[in-house]
Amino acid sequence: MSVYDITEKELKMQVYKLKQGQYRYPMNETTESLVEGFYNVEHDGNQSFRWTTNKAKVRLSFYKQNQDIVVRIYKNKIPFLMIDKKSLELMIQLDESKHYITIDESNNTEAYIEIVVKNDQLSNQFTHDLIIESDVWQPSEIDTRRLGVAISKIELHR
Repeated sequence: MSVYDITEKELKMQVYKLKQGQYRYPMNETTESLVEGFYNVEHDGNQSFRWTTNKAKVRLSFYKQNQDIVVRIYKNKIPFLMIDKKSLELMIQLDESKHYITIDESNNTEAYIEIVVKNDQLSNQFTHDLIIESDVWQPSEIDTRRLGVAISKIELHR
């Protein structure tokens, strides 16, 4: 794995290139790619992650090619026993592609959410905003944050 600093039009962010056409955006670093809607880094003993608010935005950098993009959002298990919900509704958008996801007990143990964005739904820009909107919940009376989903990393695959 190698690290690249991508600079275009005064935009600089750290991206980890895994293989040809694959990129990782870890949540344990503070970069300009985390535009809005993320709490500070937390650790669960195995990995670092950030909780989203009701709307989070990540700025991704890649050039459009003649291929679809697969976006994998690696998430932690939602603690449904702690919250007064049986499921969380999410809307994930990359450029013109919107995806509606429900996380409940049947799919809560899956390590990531995967969406496929068709090439014709991608803009021709170098930067692309990935928007994650979700239901929120409050961990306790003491911890008044409004939490959405805990994300450890985002990967792009062609």
